[in-house]
Amino acid sequence: MWSAVLVWLERLCRVGLGSMFVYSAWDKIADPGLFATVVMRYELLPEVAVGMFSLTLPMLEMLVGLLFLCTKWLREAALLATGMLLMFLGALTIAIARGLEIDCGCFGISGGGRAELVQAVIRDLVLLMPTVWLIFRRENWLWK
Repeated sequence: MWSAVLVWLERLCRVGLGSMFVYSAWDKIADPGLFATVVMRYELLPEVAVGMFSLTLPMLEMLVGLLFLCTKWLREAALLATGMLLMFLGALTIAIARGLEIDCGCFGISGGGRAELVQAVIRDLVLLMPTVWLIFRRENWLWK
């Protein structure tokens, strides 16, 4: 019985995380200039690196989303997602500590501000739970 529950929980995680990463990447790919502006406001990268980062991060998000949704490489997708979520958490935490009133840039432009950054930190912490579970789940090849 628990085996069937875990299979459905895994599917729910795959669809939820995959859809979220694809959705998150969509607007950034459609308007890389706007996303570059958001990245620049974090003041974490040198100006020369912002353009390349703004082009590659959304593509990586899209790849991770598609890995979750369309492939058997669940553990690999979860590892990449965990790494990105940790990077996002670091950037968000630094922005909050600096007192920046910026848009998080997660799902398009939404107004920004400290409250949005705090909500993004909470959301990313919640999203870390299923990604870590998928990495260390006994049925994945890591334990075989």
